[in-house]
Amino acid sequence: MAHALAKETIEHPAGGNEQGESAGTIDRDEQRRVVADAWLAWQCKMVAGVLRGAVFSSSEGRLKALLAHWPSSDTKTSALGILASQALVSGDVLIVPNQRVGDASNQSQDQIAIPIVNDGGEFVVVMHIVARSQSQQQAVVQLVQWGGMWLGSLDTVVSDISGTASQVSVELAEQVLAHDDLYAACLEAANQLALELQCQRVSVGLQRGAAIQLQAISQISNFDSRRSLVSAIEAAMEEAVSQRSIINLSDTSTVELVLTRAHEELQASHGSMMTCTVPLYCNDKTVGAVLLERDAATGFPTEVVNHAAKAVAPMGPVLQLIRQEQRSILSRSRDWFVRTFNRANLPKTTKGKALTSLGCVVALGIALIPVPHNVSARASIEGSDKQVLVAPHAGYIKSAQARAGDRVSQGQVIASLEDRELSIEKDKWLGELEKLQTSLARALSVRDRSELGMLQAKKAQVDAELALLDQKLRRSQLTAPFDGVLVSGDLNQALGAPVEVGQVLFEVASMESYRLVLEVDEHDVAGIEPNQTGVLRFSALPGNKHAITTTSIMPVALTKERKSVFSVEAALDSGASNDNLRPGMRGIAKIRVGEKPLIYLWTHGLISKIRLWLWKTGL
Repeated sequence: MAHALAKETIEHPAGGNEQGESAGTIDRDEQRRVVADAWLAWQCKMVAGVLRGAVFSSSEGRLKALLAHWPSSDTKTSALGILASQALVSGDVLIVPNQRVGDASNQSQDQIAIPIVNDGGEFVVVMHIVARSQSQQQAVVQLVQWGGMWLGSLDTVVSDISGTASQVSVELAEQVLAHDDLYAACLEAANQLALELQCQRVSVGLQRGAAIQLQAISQISNFDSRRSLVSAIEAAMEEAVSQRSIINLSDTSTVELVLTRAHEELQASHGSMMTCTVPLYCNDKTVGAVLLERDAATGFPTEVVNHAAKAVAPMGPVLQLIRQEQRSILSRSRDWFVRTFNRANLPKTTKGKALTSLGCVVALGIALIPVPHNVSARASIEGSDKQVLVAPHAGYIKSAQARAGDRVSQGQVIASLEDRELSIEKDKWLGELEKLQTSLARALSVRDRSELGMLQAKKAQVDAELALLDQKLRRSQLTAPFDGVLVSGDLNQALGAPVEVGQVLFEVASMESYRLVLEVDEHDVAGIEPNQTGVLRFSALPGNKHAITTTSIMPVALTKERKSVFSVEAALDSGASNDNLRPGMRGIAKIRVGEKPLIYLWTHGLISKIRLWLWKTGL
């Protein structure tokens, strides 16, 4: 690690100077460069896809010096310096997306320059990263800004660099960042701190509103949040966070200056344990706390507490970053609203306030402008006259001359059923009729009245059978009852298949007039009335508009696709060209139900659902 290199350089310098510096010290500026180089290396490891980076010190809007660059073998720092100067001129974060450089990779990259100003000095951090989305760019900027707090304390870090706390903090941050899940990251931090500080138990908690919620306990994978121990630990953390100070019961000189009631109650319930709580900070705001517990005989000496404070310093920004990445959509929207409409973002000059007020008035005026209110509904077209063709008797399909979608004229044969058996049966009855006619002639010649009456009755029966067979033979030919179009039925793929009496084979719809059926959602049907006008577009003819007028509303709701809809009948405008329309075509209709303010159209659906939910819950 770079901090280890800094430590080695301080303890074993290359040599003294002309003023006779001791062999144990080196130039302080060089120490700052070493620490800045370590910080930059750590940042570049945390951000995936960094190609190169640099840290510049600045003063009064100008660059002073290059403190560090990464990787160390990279010598192309001139472009980084130009970007840093541009960021200083603009006074804000500068992002130049999707840039291509003339290197061997020719990879598209984002160039980011981030000015950092705090009590410790002024710096500019520049990075070239692999191109990514705008939200990911903002996450990189936020991570660097959080880590930038360290740059403001370079002098403090240099003075303490001979210790191991800096190295421990960097390694701890790397191990925590290796986890994408907040719980796993907190558990990793607790376990590593317990090992490093030789604690029997380490607890990590994060702030949720005004309270602290315990996230992890070292060496414990799961814990019950309702246990009294958990409540006592959270109370102790809240006590330290509310006072923004480290509470160490081992240090009697400082205990008298802070409130320690929650810590004393926690220690009383575990008499053999000594407690120490270190708050976690991010952007100078408390975000959580780490509670350490050791044997009462060992306690927490001052050097151990200082070591712990330095070790947990990066945990606040790192855990806050992981928690930010795991936010829900609602939480992200709320944070965006608060960030956008923050008091700091409001205009401060008279001109700015006037323009903002004028913009609000214009936006309110636009929201209150009455606009046409249309109700959308699915629509399907049907012929006003429709007739079904059914099988007149049981049999088999002989031939099919038309199928669904074909136009037919009145009397045109559409399909035929097998009539061979009917013809054979007719021939049988014709032979029976000839025999009866011969017998009738003989009876008539001998004047046998009784025989003549019986034969005449049989002849009448045979005539009826023949008439029935003639009718069946005629009906074996399925013909169109009127001019129209076949909306269903295709027997070309079913020749020879058996059919039953009354089985529907075809549906014929008239082409003279049409009827529309609209499926209106139950939430919108209250505004639908007869004689309302609208516009219809069919999916097959999206470029053509058809004027429609509602005629009637079916008072019964239907369930289609898990929605309750009402059927509304409508008629096509008689003046429109309907030559290309076919029964069965579907589309979308918009019915004009009046005029409403624009804000009503945006919000009435959500407001109606909220009102229904409030009424359902009894509020």
